[in-house]
This record gives sequence, structure tokens and C-alpha cells, in this order.
Amino acid sequence: MPELHTFSRSAQQLARNPLGVIALFIVLIYGFASSVVGLSGLQAGERAPIVWFLVVFPVLVLGVFSWLVSRHHTKLYSPSDYRQDSSFIEASVEQLEVAAALGAATARRLETEGHPDETAHEARKTVNRVARLITPTALLSARARRILWVDAHMNDSVFEREALQALGFAVVVAQTTQEAIAAFEREAFDIVVSDMCRPPDLRAGFTLLSQLRNYNIPVAYILYTRATTPDQQSEAWKRGALGIINRPGDLVALIIQTTASDADAA
Repeated sequence: MPELHTFSRSAQQLARNPLGVIALFIVLIYGFASSVVGLSGLQAGERAPIVWFLVVFPVLVLGVFSWLVSRHHTKLYSPSDYRQDSSFIEASVEQLEVAAALGAATARRLETEGHPDETAHEARKTVNRVARLITPTALLSARARRILWVDAHMNDSVFEREALQALGFAVVVAQTTQEAIAAFEREAFDIVVSDMCRPPDLRAGFTLLSQLRNYNIPVAYILYTRATTPDQQSEAWKRGALGIINRPGDLVALIIQTTASDADAA
């Protein structure tokens, strides 16, 4: 029976991947239900529940699938989705490294702000949010991107940079506006992450942004600072920045989304 042999081979291929298993399950359920409906001995009342099942089941499957893709898409990949098994292991290790670094960054930020009771909950929420964005495509895009991190107090953002480096981003640091401009003279960057205040300039973040725009450098610009105001947010957008961020998870998520959208546009 060539049809059975063909189905067997297709089933073996589908079973290698979680999404394939779901598809195979749907096919078997529909095949069984269709066979039952076709039995000549069933009365109209006996067929009605099966017909309703065939109508409602696709809606339920679509809902569950949408939830999986939006909330747990990383669990839908298997080693066979990667060119090599080592790539699958590497991606898993990178996710763990990012999670550890983001958890530490969130804990430090909340403790310095005087909210130690929120540390565990906020760190877990941050890790879960960013984990959903870490896909093979995102990791591939990150490896081709360079970030210039400008901060007068580098020790305060160690864990954030470790999270980005674990994703594959190349991160170069500068402590002053002058060092940042000099860095652009040597090499190109895709993203700039800058703090706001670098004494004596209390608006150093905006100063650097203005200089980069005056030099016609179209780099994605993000301000990362402890405290933000609506006026600062509005001014940042007017000046062409992506925004002002004060949470590690929001920062990493924005960077991942920015590089992913750039990759899609390319």
C-alpha cells in the first residue's frame, strides 16, 4: 500500500519536531473523526456531536497554537531545526547566560532603587519576557551587530552588557561623549546605548545624540538611565531616539526587537 508507506515516512519526519507532532496529532484526530462520521450505522443524532467537534476543534487548536507561539515559542524548536546539534546546545546555553545576567541586572537595579521586595518577582518576569524573544533568527542577527555603550559608571551596567554579549552582540564601551565620537571615527556601530548624566554635562545623553545627528550618523539610539520623566521621553523621540529605558529587561527586549526588524527590512 503505497499510500500507507508515504504516510509512514511523513509521520516519521513530522515526529522530529514539536510542531510536527502537533500537526500529526491533528491529522490523526481528523482522520479518525471523519471515518466515524462516515459509518453508515450512525443516526443523525449520533453524528451531531462529531460534526460539532470537527467544527470547534480547529478553533481550539488555533487558540492553543497562538498561545504557544506568543508565550513559549522557544519550546517549539528541536535539535533538527538547527544545522548542527552543537548549534541547538549553544542556543540553549546562551539563553541561560542571558537569563542569569538579566536576573542579576534587575536585582541590582531594584535594590539600588530601594525595592528589594520586588526583586524575585520582577527578575522572573524579566527573564520570561526576554526568553520569548530569543529565537535562532534573533541570535543570528545579534552576531552581526555592534553596540557602543556609553556610560560614566561602567560598573553599574556590567550585567546588562553581559546579557547582550551572551546574545552575540559585540559591545564596545566609552565613558565620555568625546570617547564615543572617537569610537565612531574608528568603526561603525548599529546601536548606541547611553546614560543621561555624565558630569559636568547633566544632559550628556542628548548632547551625544545631537552630535551624531549633526554628523549624519543614522544609528539607533537608546537612553538607559535610572529615572525618566514624560518630558524626557517626549524630547528623546523628537530628537530621533528610540526612547528612554530604565529597566534591564526593557532595554534588552528593545535591542532584540530593533535588530530583528532591521534584519527583516534587509
